[in-house]
Amino acid sequence: MWADGQLVDLSEGNDQGYLYGQQGDKHYVFRDGKSISIVNELENGELAEALLIAKGDGPGQLWSCHWDFYICLPPSQEAQFRDYSVGLLGTPDGDTSNDWMDVDGNTITIQRNHVDAFSYCVENWCVSQEDSLMSFRDGFSFDHYRCEDEEFIDWEIHQEMCLVGPEKIEQECGGLPPLLLHSCQVDCCMGGCNSMAETVEEVTDITKFGENPNATVVYDYPDYSDCEKDGSFKDTSDTVCPDSATPVVKLLKSHGDVPLPEGVDIFYGIVTDMEPHDGAFGPTVKFKVNNPFDSNADVYVKHEKSVLGGFNDIHCVEFDDIAGGCDDEAEDIEVACRHFDGVAPFALVNVYFASRGLTTDPSVDVDKCCHAPEYASDIVVVRYTFEIQCNCPEATPQ
Repeated sequence: MWADGQLVDLSEGNDQGYLYGQQGDKHYVFRDGKSISIVNELENGELAEALLIAKGDGPGQLWSCHWDFYICLPPSQEAQFRDYSVGLLGTPDGDTSNDWMDVDGNTITIQRNHVDAFSYCVENWCVSQEDSLMSFRDGFSFDHYRCEDEEFIDWEIHQEMCLVGPEKIEQECGGLPPLLLHSCQVDCCMGGCNSMAETVEEVTDITKFGENPNATVVYDYPDYSDCEKDGSFKDTSDTVCPDSATPVVKLLKSHGDVPLPEGVDIFYGIVTDMEPHDGAFGPTVKFKVNNPFDSNADVYVKHEKSVLGGFNDIHCVEFDDIAGGCDDEAEDIEVACRHFDGVAPFALVNVYFASRGLTTDPSVDVDKCCHAPEYASDIVVVRYTFEIQCNCPEATPQ
């Protein structure tokens, strides 16, 4: 951690959870499980805190390993924060209509679909290599994280700071696979050319696996697909808990008098028995949603989401013009579970389908939190309320 311009090693924290300083100091860092608090006393004696929470579902998942990051400012800075904060995430003024802007703070009209949202980000907020403040782990560079249209200039071996000349660096690193080339060049520049031989051998085993049947299997990647090769669904209500005598998904109520097609799965890629997040979050269940109807539909999934402090907030996820069938690239939806004494934890989910291929009278209104458009009279909206078990029965605490 950088503190007053000096790089501080936090790896030797004490037994009380303090990685730097202690409570009462002007600056301290405290770790509690997967949470890290960085607290600073300002000149007026008030405190500002940055809270990092380690999150993620593991390798191969949509959200692997990452940080949730919160900044808590003192009351004296609230007015300034509301008046002057701008950027990719909008303004904290309570007005949701002005949160899209360019780098100069000019408001841009908000569009309600994923394609336009992605375009808004890359057209206004991509960072150039010259402006980037990121540091990269070994073997990676700006080229691995840049926006597609941003220029990348590779590391230059002709640098005055290097302890060896470019000819030596080229001799030691020439011909290495891309995974190692950058790291080798930097190491050689700093005088570490001789340390690469063992690393090269290890990485070569990985990069050549599959080409050489006698190569060492360093890591056998599991199949994370939610779809079978024939296009059918994996981990559905009936299959995700093979030892259960009952499905994990139950239809509680229909709105719109359109029966769900028999034998068609609504939820797939279900992940139950998820480990609870850190102390501020509760257990969740995760899944993908299928359109069970023959016609394309806009799909809205209204659900509860865990937030800081153990509370649940209402969220809505929109999918535009979705056809039926298994889609391995579909977005995973993670839903907070409800807990009551003597009852296995469960989640409540409302799913809306808006399509011209449906017939009902009257049509249902999509909940306002989903920000659905005003549909034409020939588009019918139906709603279904589901209960999803968060644990397989054999894993439910007694």
